[in-house]
Amino acid sequence: MSFEIVRHAFVMVFGNLRDSIKVSLVPLLLTVLATFVLPPLFGLSTADVATAANVQAMMEGHPAGPMASVVGLLLAALYFFSMSWIAVGWHRFILLEEYPRFLPQLPLREVLGYLGRSFAIGVVVVIVGIPVGLIGGAAAGPFAAGGGVLIALVVIVLMASILTYVWLRFGIVLPAAAVGQPMPLLAGWKISGPIGGTIFTVSLVLVALNLGINMTVPPLLGGIPIIGQLVTLAVSWTTLMVGASILTTLYGHLVDKRDLI
Repeated sequence: MSFEIVRHAFVMVFGNLRDSIKVSLVPLLLTVLATFVLPPLFGLSTADVATAANVQAMMEGHPAGPMASVVGLLLAALYFFSMSWIAVGWHRFILLEEYPRFLPQLPLREVLGYLGRSFAIGVVVVIVGIPVGLIGGAAAGPFAAGGGVLIALVVIVLMASILTYVWLRFGIVLPAAAVGQPMPLLAGWKISGPIGGTIFTVSLVLVALNLGINMTVPPLLGGIPIIGQLVTLAVSWTTLMVGASILTTLYGHLVDKRDLI
């Protein structure tokens, strides 16, 4: 069933490719445009902003100064806003049959609610990730040092799957926010309990797929800078859309009582 849910998510995205492009094109273009336009307005280059985001460069006192960090934060905020805009549009298309236009609607209240809940779930994932990372690092370290790379990789996949599982369990509240039916954060965890095992297996499949794609596609096609950037963008877009589709599927089943696939 878990493989079918993931497959269904891919079919949902690429079987409705025109609509998935309509939902995402303008927000993505605005984000890319801002990446090149915003830094020069403050006398900076995109390289300045990228370097200032590096912790070591900040500690060494990067010449661009704090302004580059501020611009970087602005761009990050715009990025997350755009991703929430895309996800809200996609949820509404699937759940409410609200067909997108190439200039998609911006339901600001729903997007801001989605963004706020995403941030809250992200905080929970980080909190859970601290002990998971410590335990997993202690378990994987000896294997990696001793040449047991495969075992170490399995441990890493399990760690990432646990965090993805937490995200998906709480993430049921995200489609709810998108369609104007907000839920308390803990309601997502509670309502997804009956299919927790299925969600964990979905998490394993997603992490394994993501790892496999990122280990093979960018190295093979990313040798040329422009090609590499396009590949990275395509992988990020697919990850976003498939993830949103899985949440849509889970919400539709658990809340709207639709068939799971």
